[in-house]
Amino acid sequence: MTKIKINLWKWLTWLLGIVILIMILTGFIFYRAGSPKRSNQKQIQQLAFQKTPITQIKAYYHLSRGKVVSNAVLGVSRSHKKYYFIFIPSKKKAYLYPAKKGYSENQVKKLFSSDHQSYANEQLNLGWYHNKPVWEISYRKPNGRYGYALYDYKTGEEISYIDNL
Repeated sequence: MTKIKINLWKWLTWLLGIVILIMILTGFIFYRAGSPKRSNQKQIQQLAFQKTPITQIKAYYHLSRGKVVSNAVLGVSRSHKKYYFIFIPSKKKAYLYPAKKGYSENQVKKLFSSDHQSYANEQLNLGWYHNKPVWEISYRKPNGRYGYALYDYKTGEEISYIDNL
């Protein structure tokens, strides 16, 4: 081989090595970025399994309202009863609610749709606000602005509605 071809192969080998290294580093960064969420989910899952009748997790929720951050799960017991379990890490307090004694995710979505026109990218989270369980619906409007609504878990009453943020 000529000297030019050898140098080209060396250059391509280095380039391929750098690209592979960048891909590995990018994967590691994304893995680390998701670590707190996985850690929170693992923590609430362990608590739910140890302290409640929940034996299977169906959904995870996270709500941050001011100084209060809460994590929640929808779980099912051995007797196939659904429960919502809310944990507030900063206060080390937890609350268990039978699903039939409050509004479900679908019921809150229907309430929101009947009260307000539908918006894109609706996201629903269960959590803790002013010493009670709440559902939060956050959404994006066609004009690119955001909004959210809070609904009381037990009564379905709209607590707060903020639009055009």
